[in-house]
Amino acid sequence: HPVGLTVTWPGGSNDELFASAADWVSPNARGDEYREPPVGDGRKVVVNDTDHLCYPCGDPSFVWRSVTRGLNPAFMDPYDCASDVAHDCVPSAFEPVRANLGYARALLASTALDLMTPRPELCSTGFCLASTSPGAAEVVAYLPSGGTAANALTWLGVHRHPRFSWPLDSRVTVDLSTVGGSLDVEWLELATGRLHAGATVVGGAPRTLTAPFDGDAVLHLHHGPTRRSSGA
Repeated sequence: HPVGLTVTWPGGSNDELFASAADWVSPNARGDEYREPPVGDGRKVVVNDTDHLCYPCGDPSFVWRSVTRGLNPAFMDPYDCASDVAHDCVPSAFEPVRANLGYARALLASTALDLMTPRPELCSTGFCLASTSPGAAEVVAYLPSGGTAANALTWLGVHRHPRFSWPLDSRVTVDLSTVGGSLDVEWLELATGRLHAGATVVGGAPRTLTAPFDGDAVLHLHHGPTRRSSGA
C-alpha cells in the first residue's frame, strides 16, 4: 500500500515532501513549475496534480510536459465549473486536456516505458523521454507550440506569457549520437489525436525533424514495430 503525501496548504514546502518517508508526493507550483516541471529523479513517484499546481487549470501542454519529465499527470477536473474557486472557468475549455490524457495513455502503452527515463538534454525542446539501449532505442519528445517565444520571454524574466505559434516550434533536434541503425518516425497531432507516419531517421548524430502540421506535437522514434501496431 504506497503511502502518499500532498503539499500542505497554504504555503507548503515541496522540500518537506521529498524529505518525507512518503512513497508518492504531489508538489505545488513554485515559480513557473506548471510550465517547467522538474525532472523526475526517482526519489519519489510524483503525481503532478493540478489541484495543487494551479486549480482550476489544465491543457494538453500540462499533460505532455509532465509525462516527458517523468511525472504522472493528474487532472483535477472542474467539470461544470460550479466550484466557488472556478469563477473564471469555462467547462468546454478543458475537453482538450481530457482528450490528451487519453492520447498519452495510448501512446505510452505502445512504448517500452519501463526502459525509458526523462532525458531533457537529448531534445532541443527540453521535454524528452528516451532509451538509448542498443537495438531498442526509443524517444518520445514534446514540441510545445509557442515554445520559442516562451523561452525568450522566460529568459527576459517574464514567466506568465501568452502562447504563440512560430514556425520554429514545429522542429526538434534529437541527439541520436549513441543510437545505431534507423528508427521509425511517428508524429502525434495533439489537436486531433491523429497519428502521422514520417520518413525513417538514421542514428549516429543529432537529427532535426519537422512535424507535418502546425501546433503542439509529440514525436515518437523507435526501432521496429510498436507494441500498439504489433497487437501487444
